[in-house]
Amino acid sequence: MTTPMTSVVHPDPGGVQLPVATHILEGINFSSDSPSTFQNEFTDPIKHFLLIGFLALFVGAIVFMFMSFQRGQKVADNIIFIAAIVSAGAYYMMMNGYGVVHKTEADETVVTIFWARYVDRFFTTPLILLNIALLVRAEAGEIVMLVGNDVLMVLAGAIGSTQLGSSKWIWWFISMVFFVLIFLQLFGFLAKVRDDEDVSTTQGIKILVAITFISFCVYPIMWVLGSEGLSAVSLNFEVGLICLADLVSKIAFGFYLMFGIDSKAEETVDTAERTSLV
Repeated sequence: MTTPMTSVVHPDPGGVQLPVATHILEGINFSSDSPSTFQNEFTDPIKHFLLIGFLALFVGAIVFMFMSFQRGQKVADNIIFIAAIVSAGAYYMMMNGYGVVHKTEADETVVTIFWARYVDRFFTTPLILLNIALLVRAEAGEIVMLVGNDVLMVLAGAIGSTQLGSSKWIWWFISMVFFVLIFLQLFGFLAKVRDDEDVSTTQGIKILVAITFISFCVYPIMWVLGSEGLSAVSLNFEVGLICLADLVSKIAFGFYLMFGIDSKAEETVDTAERTSLV
């Protein structure tokens, strides 16, 4: 007779059974999941949103790379290119059924978790914040704090997406603590810019911070309403709205950075040079 598989345990010296498996991936089921499974399960809207996300991010990345070479490979241009191409790779994975798992909730409901999103955000959201920090000429310590809080925010949300019951909400709350710290620091940067008479792109930086804040707000809200949290909205709506947020936070951010912020800065430099020659 075959014995059902259970968690592997080893006795300690005192005879107490210690579980080897942790609860970090408490509700995740890897064994029966395959890329073809998810491709068959995806509705047409989900497939279309993932395809749109991939194409828009990939084309945007190519444009950013081209513009970077045209403009002398500025640091900000290279950063936004890397963010866009990494995000495009994540969408390509999800579109083909990779980076996706099933999670069985405590009530036996099976939900779909796109863990490739967290890999994407782990690499790309710090790059977006780094661009803003460089624009406001933040100190090295401020950049480390900003990027560190962002990494911890993403990791906490990723762990929470695998948890069941109250545990997942604790991790979501931890993630939101770091979210608040990030934007308190960004708003502090804006105050710093206003006090700096040498910075002529204050309004543009405000717009970039607003783009980042609005798009970043979508992620925790959809965590709560989507498959990680309450499953109160359809997966179609969840994938579509997150796709839109990703395009705003990378593509819209990148184009405004290149053609809004930098063009204003170049005009200021040209005006200053002409004035100095008079």
